[in-house]
Amino acid sequence: MAIADNSQRKLKLAGKVPLGMRLKAWWDGYELEVHRRLVADDSGSGHEVRYERERLAWETPRIELAQQLWGQGFNSPGEAEQTRDLVKPVGLDESMSVLEIGAGLGGSARLIAQEFGSWVTALEPNAGLAQAGAALSEMSGLSRKASVTGCDMENLEIKRAGYDCILARQALFAVDNKLGALAAMANGLKAKGQLIITDFVKGETAGRAFQQWRNAEASKGEPWSPEDYADTIKELGLDLRVAADVTADYRAALVEGWSGFMADVGKQKFDADQAQTVKEEAEFWSLRKAALDSGELRIYRFHALSTRANKLLSDW
Repeated sequence: MAIADNSQRKLKLAGKVPLGMRLKAWWDGYELEVHRRLVADDSGSGHEVRYERERLAWETPRIELAQQLWGQGFNSPGEAEQTRDLVKPVGLDESMSVLEIGAGLGGSARLIAQEFGSWVTALEPNAGLAQAGAALSEMSGLSRKASVTGCDMENLEIKRAGYDCILARQALFAVDNKLGALAAMANGLKAKGQLIITDFVKGETAGRAFQQWRNAEASKGEPWSPEDYADTIKELGLDLRVAADVTADYRAALVEGWSGFMADVGKQKFDADQAQTVKEEAEFWSLRKAALDSGELRIYRFHALSTRANKLLSDW
């Protein structure tokens, strides 16, 4: 594999460029200029993407690609395995209730309901993902036990003392009102309830790679440092037990997902919308990977316990 330097080198290519070549170039750090949109050639013996029925409203090329990358019903790297690891210390069972924030397509909510028997309420701020997640839970017969609905992260409302476990995964970094969201989570825990958070955090320095990632995310909020999270969790009256850097695991899952996709991309045929989606997502994830590789962006896991001395901060 070619090693890309830090400069953004441009390859000016005339005509149609094979998708596999474009993806590899993005992954290796190149910027491509092409003069014609990529649409798969009608010739050849590739595996064609076919639909035997009309697509439902939520079945967009982006959601379909996410599931190709990360697994059926999931939309983030290593989500299924990570979910099992995160909730294992909680000791979930059929009598317990779980709130998941940043649920995406609801894959983790359904996994928890199916494997642990717990009742899961899943909240997702992206309307398109929430609609798709609700449909997937309905199709799985889990519309009640693993419900997926939309939410407003800037004005997060959670039933007080309503949950044995609250799981928030990459749900806060883009939020401006992080304190209000964390206060709502703390207030939402039952006695001895457990709060589990994974999120993007700032590294010790924030240079070009970090800023390019932020621009791609187009987020309103400024990512916090690990210390910001740890201090706030403690100030909310929770007993912080774990604050750990899990960047390596996330990055490995990210690379595995895209590497698997790229290995088979030459066997698939894409229409114009699908090809454009693959292009955009490859660019987006390559920027995220570059920020992680630079150390300017990290991912941390926080695990805290309710002490039932939590402050009621409903006005924050």
